[in-house]
Amino acid sequence: MAAKRKAFITGITGQDGSYLAEILLEQGYEVYGMVRRSSSFNTARVDHIFGEIELVFGDLADGSVMNQLMRTIRPDEVYNLGAQSHVRVSFDIPEYTADIAGLGTLRLLDAIREEGVRCRFYEAGSSEMFGQVREPPQTEAIDDDKPALRIRTPRIEFSDVHFSYRTDEAVLHGMSFVAEPGKRVALIGGTGSGKSTIASLLFRHNDPQSGQVRVGGHDVRNLTLRALRQRIGLVTQQVHIFDASVRDNLTFFEPADDGTLAEILSSVGLGEWLGRLPAGLDPKISANSVSAGEAQLLAFARVFLKDPGLVILDEPSSRLDPATEAQVQRALGALLVDRTVILIAHRLDALRRTNEILVIDNGAIVERGPTASLLDDPDSVYAALLRTGALT
Repeated sequence: MAAKRKAFITGITGQDGSYLAEILLEQGYEVYGMVRRSSSFNTARVDHIFGEIELVFGDLADGSVMNQLMRTIRPDEVYNLGAQSHVRVSFDIPEYTADIAGLGTLRLLDAIREEGVRCRFYEAGSSEMFGQVREPPQTEAIDDDKPALRIRTPRIEFSDVHFSYRTDEAVLHGMSFVAEPGKRVALIGGTGSGKSTIASLLFRHNDPQSGQVRVGGHDVRNLTLRALRQRIGLVTQQVHIFDASVRDNLTFFEPADDGTLAEILSSVGLGEWLGRLPAGLDPKISANSVSAGEAQLLAFARVFLKDPGLVILDEPSSRLDPATEAQVQRALGALLVDRTVILIAHRLDALRRTNEILVIDNGAIVERGPTASLLDDPDSVYAALLRTGALT
């Protein structure tokens, strides 16, 4: 006989929590509900199922207890319904409300990660924090009816794309361009010109209000996020380093061969750095224990491990000293081989590696052409940017 699936519910004594517990019990689940320790035991809504569920003490404000509960219960599904949902009270105690609704969720997620619990996670409090939406702007759902992105090195096409973050302020105005498979296209322009927005639309952090963004012949809105993002490597100047092992920072906590990881680290210039660590890939690192250059190279290593056909580089070396940047540029050269590349950069060394340059101003392309031609044309907008020091 198969073991019962385990469900863990925070906020089980609330109206939604008690209803959910009843439904899960009817479906044959083993239900655990978290309650806070207090002088009064408020369980009126679950008294009728008291003998069928197991109540455990815990608090979203205490991460160590979350770890203990995840380690002991090891649920198959986690439903986070615990929140400060009384509107009036939330204004009376705003710091506590933010801690429970925001950081409490992170503590629970971190406990799941640290204890290695493989489970589904449902965050009910998100609607209380961010409001209801008529339809999800993004979905991770697997939809067999949607096309798969089977081309390794895809063609990129922006067709009359209009986009704004706010209705009264347009960011892109009829943006149209093509990056052919295996070509490297540089986007340059001033701050706020729309360069990073193009990267955001490609990765589907946002969708355009009108026009189409196509990858490999598909409108990105017709692809699942999983299908799209599995084929895209994204590197930005802000690299997030987890408080976790070197291995987990590279693999995002997925299994991988240690020999492959070590080889990739060596290929991006981190072989000596790895050799200085006391236990190879096992030591825990953090944002405070690695330099900006090491963090950037770790980001490149993540892309090499993923091995995508499209790479988006959003000013990856803009904050590095010259010596470190030289090391990054060497790794960058290897990363650009046999991939379609969108490069946002101000550094000449990086721009010289591209096939074409698009100069963007106020959300529109004001100049485009082969990199070598624009470099040699003293009357180009690109040359003017060089003379003003906008590019270095």
